[in-house]
Amino acid sequence: MNPNSSKDFLSILEKNNNKNILISFTKATCPACNQLKQYLQSIKSKYSNKVEFVNLDTQIFKDLAIQNNIEFVPTSYLINYSNNKITWSSKKIVGLNPKEIENILDNKINSK
Repeated sequence: MNPNSSKDFLSILEKNNNKNILISFTKATCPACNQLKQYLQSIKSKYSNKVEFVNLDTQIFKDLAIQNNIEFVPTSYLINYSNNKITWSSKKIVGLNPKEIENILDNKINSK
C-alpha cells in the first residue's frame, strides 16, 4: 500500500488493527527503494493475513520520517497498531536488506 496522505495512512492503520505492519520509508527517485518495493511485492503472498506492507514516501511523509530519525532510504520497521497506539516491534532496517526483513517477519509471526 502506498498512502498519499496522513489520512490515508491512518485509515490503513485502522484497517489493520492488531496486525503486524511493515512500514518502509522510501523515495520515488531511489533505485534501492524501488528494488525493495519489488521484493516486498514478491513476498507479500507468503505473509498474507499476517503482515500488511506499507510504503511511505519521505517526500509526502516528511514529518513522520523526521520524527522517526529516518536518515537513509529505504528504511523499514515492523510495527503493530492497536487501540490507537503504534508499537514498534523491530529495530530499524536500513537499506535493501531482504534477509533481515524476512528474518524479522518470520520471528515475529512464529512467536505468536
